[in-house]
Amino acid sequence: MKRILPCLILVFHCIAALAQERSLVQTGPSLFADSFIVAKDLQERGISIGTTDTSAALSSLMTAAGIFRRNQFFHEEGKCHLAIGEIFFEAGNFNRSFGNFVRAQDVLYEENQRDWAYATLGVAKTQYHRSFYRFA
Repeated sequence: MKRILPCLILVFHCIAALAQERSLVQTGPSLFADSFIVAKDLQERGISIGTTDTSAALSSLMTAAGIFRRNQFFHEEGKCHLAIGEIFFEAGNFNRSFGNFVRAQDVLYEENQRDWAYATLGVAKTQYHRSFYRFA
């Protein structure tokens, strides 16, 4: 009797741990899909208001890029960095624009060749405006 009680307690704890692990696995994909939808909405919002309200656009694009990076959606993250680079380029902040275009280049290298070429052209135009004509 003394040995049965600790064994039963151990069995109940194992069953409770398995049930908790199983419930976490079932809720995982819905959280993953929800974060993608939220990030996609933030990305679309940032791109749409990029010309009128740059502060809000940069905030939403940077948040979306972080969510995409954590969930390993590299193509979408690269598109966020391209949009951020364009916002900084239009504002005349060529150093920050250069940094975001280079980051987009790094992210998009193996993901999408068309967007990677666009990021490379962004690097070239920012280098030109930064007076690094040799690198442009």
